[in-house]
Amino acid sequence: MSTTTSTDTLSAHVRGYAQAVRLHLEDLGPDVADDLTDGLEADLTEAVLDDVEAPADAVGTQVFDLTARFGPADEYAAELRAAAGLPSAAPARRPIPAAARAIGEAWTVASDRWRATWRPLTSTPGWAAAVEFVRSLVPAWWILRGWVVAQVLLVSFTPAGIVLWPESTHGRVLVVAAIVVSIQWGRGKWVPRWAWFPRVVAVASVAAGLLAIPMMTQVEAGARPVVADYYTGFDAGWAEGFSNAQVSTVNAGDGAGTDGVWVDGVQVSNIFAYDAAGDPIRDVQLFDDRGRPIRTIGAGATWDTWSVPDVPGSWSFQPALASDGRTRWNVYPLSAVPADQVGLGDDEVGGYSEGEGTEYPLPPTGVQPQELPWPFLKAPTAIEDDDAVAGSGAEESDEPAHEGLGHDRSANDPAGDTVRPGDRPASGGVEPTLEATEAD
Repeated sequence: MSTTTSTDTLSAHVRGYAQAVRLHLEDLGPDVADDLTDGLEADLTEAVLDDVEAPADAVGTQVFDLTARFGPADEYAAELRAAAGLPSAAPARRPIPAAARAIGEAWTVASDRWRATWRPLTSTPGWAAAVEFVRSLVPAWWILRGWVVAQVLLVSFTPAGIVLWPESTHGRVLVVAAIVVSIQWGRGKWVPRWAWFPRVVAVASVAAGLLAIPMMTQVEAGARPVVADYYTGFDAGWAEGFSNAQVSTVNAGDGAGTDGVWVDGVQVSNIFAYDAAGDPIRDVQLFDDRGRPIRTIGAGATWDTWSVPDVPGSWSFQPALASDGRTRWNVYPLSAVPADQVGLGDDEVGGYSEGEGTEYPLPPTGVQPQELPWPFLKAPTAIEDDDAVAGSGAEESDEPAHEGLGHDRSANDPAGDTVRPGDRPASGGVEPTLEATEAD
């Protein structure tokens, strides 16, 4: 009787241990788990009885610690997996916190209510037809998604604007490649087997959807197209725009309305003087009828850079210096320094930073202002003096002698002193030194 009782006790322990092993194999499915644990109870019982040294009728007095004999149930299950060549069990999921579980339940309830609210509409045949039509447009969305991603990359890594079809070769290649990849992803192709990759695709799709409308609006507004030689085009466009900005918008008859000298609505940056014979004159001081200096560079424009006709680059004009060290902006022609050289010199000159105690940007040590090209080597008009007019029989004419001013000499003199356009004198580059005047 005691032997039967002890055998039943052993069987109970074995069944409990075997059941724990099967619980760790349940992810393999019932069929695979049954194959692995077939005859497990018999094997465990036989192993325990072999270890017991006492007679069979004394088995009931033994303490059956199967965990100490065979190890934890999860480790025993892992040995069975390894012996059968099956993968290890997936790590156990962490328990969901109560707060997260509550949020999930609230979201489920809200979703159910939202679907219930729209169910009268979504259950109609028209809604089903609309959904089917939208699904048919999915390939178009794949194309738009690739285009948006390509535009983001172009704007981020190249100085390109948003255009429907880039003009640069690398831009076109990028757009085509992005569209092809987007289409393949939509078809479930070319998708890496990374657990986090679907999330990246989802985020990229949402971002592309949000950016699609503003990007298309900019394209319709006419963004600047991309050119192959972008930097050259930008410099040329900037210079042209800066030159156009010098043109006054004041209507004729209203006056200039701003500092500087204006001719036919265009602001003048420099003045070149010629004598009566048409020869150039340097270091000419100009004043108006009230004795005020005539300045092309206003007091508020001394730090501005200027574009000069037929001369590349931007220039910063420099004034003449009087003997007392004061600046003279009414001495012409003004000299200038390339704008990219101004402000690169010593710290004691103030540097190219407006408001550091200098009236205008000073050139660095060793850089001398240079004279810009003159419009003519010799003025195309000549002025005749009174003696020449009298000797030529001007007294016989009813017209006053001074009406000869400004007439083209080539009309009266075949030899003429008129020079061909484009002839210019050599640049002097000498900075004038003038005496101070009471007008200043």
